[in-house]
Parts: sequence; structure tokens; C-alpha cells
Amino acid sequence: MKSALKMTLIALALGLATTSIASADDNRPGFPRYAGTYLIDIQVDKIDEFDCQFLLDLGFLKSCSGYQVFTLHADGTMQANDTSDFSQGLDGVAQGKWQRGGLRSKTVSGKTISLGYDFEGDFEDFLVREFNLEFGPDRTTFTGTSVTSVFVREKDPLDPAETPDVVVTATLSGRKL
Repeated sequence: MKSALKMTLIALALGLATTSIASADDNRPGFPRYAGTYLIDIQVDKIDEFDCQFLLDLGFLKSCSGYQVFTLHADGTMQANDTSDFSQGLDGVAQGKWQRGGLRSKTVSGKTISLGYDFEGDFEDFLVREFNLEFGPDRTTFTGTSVTSVFVREKDPLDPAETPDVVVTATLSGRKL
């Protein structure tokens, strides 16, 4: 009888331990339910203090919209491919980090860095993008915002004292592949 009670207590303790581990797992920076690859529709709102539509109307831009593919990895790292026409030349793969807003939050925030090149393939600038996303109930779609700070190559984009040369704000919407 004591043996059965002891086994029941051990089973309960293990069950509680498993629940505690699951709760801790639920709050990891890269919670697996959000991990995956997403197609993002980017709508540029402003470039510095100018409305994107204004710059488009003046002929300085070809478009105020574009797409990006990014992957959130379960370990809290991420990768993004810039497929937009916003740059003068070519932008490469962005690397970065992401995290959830909290235990029961459906928000995700993150930061990436990538290198920008001119049309001849010469390194030109750093692009640092910070974003905030709000996921839908199914966790396969989201809306959000981003701020991309562009730093010329002579500046240190990781130094908080540096001032960006260009700031681009955008509205995002995306869905999981």
C-alpha cells in the first residue's frame, strides 16, 4: 500500500515537473509554434520624413511595396532575404534574432542586419531592421511594423551613438508557408 502511494506521489511529481518544463518551454525566446518560413508583404510608409507616395510621385522610387521571405528558427535566430526594389543595388541575406513578447503573448519582436551593395557589387551600407509583429489566433498570419535604419559603410551600425543616414518605416503583413 505504501509502495502504491509512493508511486502515485512520484507520478504526480513527475507530472508537475513536466508541466513546469512545458511552461518554461512556452516562454523560450524562439517558441516553436512561431518557427517557420513566412512571406511578408512590405508597404513602405515613410523614408525619413517623406511619405513614400510623395517620393513615388516625384519619380525617385519605382514602388512603395515589396516582398521579403524570412525564417524564424526555434532557437531565437532568424534569416531574411530582401527581395525588394527599395535599394539602389542589391541587398543580401539578413541575419538576426527574435523573441516573443511574453508567456501568453502573440507578439514577436526582432532585429536583423544585412549588407547593401551598389550595382557594381561594391559594399555600400548596413541595413538594420527592427520589427514588431502581432500574430493572429492561428499563429500563421500576422500584421506589424518595421523600422529600417541605413548606415553608410564608414559608420558602426551596432554603436547606439551612431545616427542612421536613412530611416525607412513600413507596415507589414505576412503568412506562414
